[in-house]
Amino acid sequence: MMNRPAIPRILGLFALLLAFSATAAAQEASGKLKENVAALQKRGFMSESDVNYWVENAAKGRQCDGGKVGELIVACVASKSKKVKTLDEACDYLESKKILGKTAYWKKYAVAGKSCEGAGTSVLIARLERLTR
Repeated sequence: MMNRPAIPRILGLFALLLAFSATAAAQEASGKLKENVAALQKRGFMSESDVNYWVENAAKGRQCDGGKVGELIVACVASKSKKVKTLDEACDYLESKKILGKTAYWKKYAVAGKSCEGAGTSVLIARLERLTR
């Protein structure tokens, strides 16, 4: 049987391990986001100054400007389907290709005057990067 003073130490070590794991996962996600954003910038889907915006805001606990998100979606999809001109058309295209599942969310929030959740936008950016390869 374990003595009682050891339990708080074990719990403390467990909490430290969880915190380290979460930090490592966040750093890995940030690194992947930087790679995805850099690739989209190289392909001409965003300016060099936009790179910092996306890296800073497309993260857990942050928000992204809905208009910017919508413009990025349309630009990336239009590069694959020339008939795509609007956000609704771009979202429908992404849904038809099974690239995007929650099109209602993006249609509602990826517009001027609204905000998109940062972590979800990071996932979207990764999918748009794969689409535009």
